Amino acid sequence: KRAIVLARTSRKRPDVLLLQETGTTSAEALKIPGYAGFHSKHDQTVPGSLGMSTYVRSRLIAGTYEEAGHWDISVRVEMADGVTVAVLNVYCPSKGKANKAARKLAQKRVSMFSKRFQRQHPEGCLIAGGDWNEKTKDVDRRIASSDLVRLPYAPHVKGYTRSVPQARRSGPKAGQSRMVNSAIDYFLVSRSLASRTRKHPTVDEREYGVSDHLPVDLEVTLQPAV
Repeated sequence: KRAIVLARTSRKRPDVLLLQETGTTSAEALKIPGYAGFHSKHDQTVPGSLGMSTYVRSRLIAGTYEEAGHWDISVRVEMADGVTVAVLNVYCPSKGKANKAARKLAQKRVSMFSKRFQRQHPEGCLIAGGDWNEKTKDVDRRIASSDLVRLPYAPHVKGYTRSVPQARRSGPKAGQSRMVNSAIDYFLVSRSLASRTRKHPTVDEREYGVSDHLPVDLEVTLQPAV
């Protein structure tokens, strides 16, 4: 899996890369040449603590906003034009009695961070991406009174609106086909950024084969609000 992730990163060269369910601590996390890595807490005794990593290209100045939790990593990226950007990598534990408290806490942490960021940087840009483990209508209802809005996918995008078949490329079941999608993966952004964003998140349908989710790409142009 690591080799596949490294190959895709080398080919795409994103400024920021979000990985989830890595199953690794910061000491065990993947090292990507040309990128600085930031990692969540990982504790198998904590519900939904599955390991996460955020990578930022070394040419950008980046640092953590606050200490990473079990379900989120907040990273500050300094832009040359003075725009303040925060990238929040979020994994919201799945529904279920065992995860109920952790799920509520993960959602609360995102809400509190969004409010603090808006208060401290009213013209800044917050991008929160990840696996929210809930339907679109539930996400929209939950964030309706916040400064965050969900960026919609382009209409009828395969891999989002419906699953696509994909062959596994690693593990004991390599070569076997399974249905994959990214129906519960969303990007939430500050309202000010949403008004300046013209592109939809897109799902990469090409062979990936290391997850039951497909990679989601987001391209945004950051510039001072006018």
